[in-house]
Amino acid sequence: MPLFTTGMSSELKTMSSYKPLDNYYESFTYITGPDFTQDKYTLEISGNIIKNWQYKNEILMACFSELGLFGRWHCLGDMNAFLYFKKKMQLENAKSWFERKYPGMVIWTVEKIRRRNSFRIPRGGWK
Repeated sequence: MPLFTTGMSSELKTMSSYKPLDNYYESFTYITGPDFTQDKYTLEISGNIIKNWQYKNEILMACFSELGLFGRWHCLGDMNAFLYFKKKMQLENAKSWFERKYPGMVIWTVEKIRRRNSFRIPRGGWK
């Protein structure tokens, strides 16, 4: 559904350099905080290297930006960060990026946690 109910005049379109940000916002925005959905691939990075970074978010965003990905991470204390990815290949590319740029960094791939059905809800739901 369009944002405006009326269209833009063709004269105004030729005079302006308007570009919707839909295709670009992921290159300059990011999300911080833990992934409560547990449906992402997670890379944990840690070490004194992170503690010495003056601007953690800037360095983490550089990784996502260079890989052409939307940035999502969670910093835990001064020395740990969890980075979240939609696909395993994205995680592998980020892991390689950090290994290249920061050889002394400790890097872990966190396995996805499968949620159990602790309430014994039938797969199709209750009827």
